[in-house]
Amino acid sequence: MRINQNRRTIEKIYAAFAAGDVDVVLAAMAVDVDWESLGLEELPFGGNYRGVEGVARFFDAVAAQEEPLEFEVEEFVVNDTTVVALGHEQMRVHSTGRTYRSPWAQVWTLRAGKVTKFRAYMDTAAMRAAHEPQ
Repeated sequence: MRINQNRRTIEKIYAAFAAGDVDVVLAAMAVDVDWESLGLEELPFGGNYRGVEGVARFFDAVAAQEEPLEFEVEEFVVNDTTVVALGHEQMRVHSTGRTYRSPWAQVWTLRAGKVTKFRAYMDTAAMRAAHEPQ
């Protein structure tokens, strides 16, 4: 069943992310993937990224700016083409040394077993405050 396959694909992505294996994450992307973390356009990793190379640039930009202290998926909501993951994170910002905590929702759209669209929603005010120089 496609619903279970889509969930397994997204679970594999999260497991690879947790292990630091971005290559596995990138292999799950469609060549024309549309990737966006909404409301973060002013941060170095904010905005919209297109294609597998764009997603790779996103992960490079995040790694240059932040260190994950905690990243946990709490729940999945799945239908035929979409997986919504609900969770939370705590991150340390390299440039300021500050941390932030944020609940998040990440919406994954899949076609033929590949991610075609990703949207992330989180506490953007907390992120901005942690990144802002004093």
